[in-house]
Amino acid sequence: MATRVVVFLSLCLILLYCFDLALTNRIPKNTVIKNYWLMNKRNEKFDIAFIGPSRVLNTIDGAVFKHKLNEAPINLGLSGAGYAEQYLLLKLFLQENKNSVGTLFIETSYFNFIDPDSSFSYPFHEYYYFPYIKNNDVYDVIMDNTKQKLKVVMWRYLPFIRYAEFNSNFRPLVLFVSKKSEVNYTDGFDRYGTQLETKDNGISSFKEKTYSNSNMDPKTIGYLKKMIDLARENKTNVVLFTAPVYRKTLKYSQLAWKSYSDVLQKIISQYKLKYYNFESVPLCDSVVNFNDKTHLNERGALRFSNVFSDSLKVEYSN
Repeated sequence: MATRVVVFLSLCLILLYCFDLALTNRIPKNTVIKNYWLMNKRNEKFDIAFIGPSRVLNTIDGAVFKHKLNEAPINLGLSGAGYAEQYLLLKLFLQENKNSVGTLFIETSYFNFIDPDSSFSYPFHEYYYFPYIKNNDVYDVIMDNTKQKLKVVMWRYLPFIRYAEFNSNFRPLVLFVSKKSEVNYTDGFDRYGTQLETKDNGISSFKEKTYSNSNMDPKTIGYLKKMIDLARENKTNVVLFTAPVYRKTLKYSQLAWKSYSDVLQKIISQYKLKYYNFESVPLCDSVVNFNDKTHLNERGALRFSNVFSDSLKVEYSN
């Protein structure tokens, strides 16, 4: 009887291991998902890259920068991603996949500096990195961004269970492999990684609000510094910038703004960084440029990308 149990459990373990291998190989082929599209890029060279949450994904139009500066751009922005996930993506993109970036533009804002759980509904999408969890860097960052440490150990060492736990996220990726067409980018993000926002969120999205959280999160700021260090280790220049907001209805308390500004200025001084602040440019006064208080719509993104690229022309005049 005991022998049968051992044989049965052994067969189950082998089966789960086979499932794990199959999913680990199959899931990253779904390049319609921005994370996997980026992770399938290897040994490529980009002159300029932009990283941040949706305020980069939906705001930086790579086509404009390519046209204005004649530089090869890529938009590394991920929707709803805090600095921890941005750092992990960048580390894999640069070091694991051997891509190179001349200058990295990192988006900074008040919303990036406070507790990411206050700014994003799910600031660290660990499940997108499950196929790479055997990588020590991936494992360490996932472990650092969860309260359930034992579960992360199980995700790494017990086959298949991580995929089973997040089966609703992975089911469509297993049943159908959806690859981004390198010819037709009419759906989702474009060939530069930009996904312009065309939907209308309505007038309620512009209701006046004053943000008063004055506690800048040390952990998330630490990941910003890790990104800067990582970029420099890979011989990548770093520039900080802040994307536009609709300033007529978005306000900050004096203490909150001072706390954010003080931390930002310390980072700029510590690393001797160039910084571009676009929170007060003229397009910030017109609601027709915005999808909500903190996100530009397609019209606004095009205008902003032109303003931003024009401000860089001196740097890239050669």
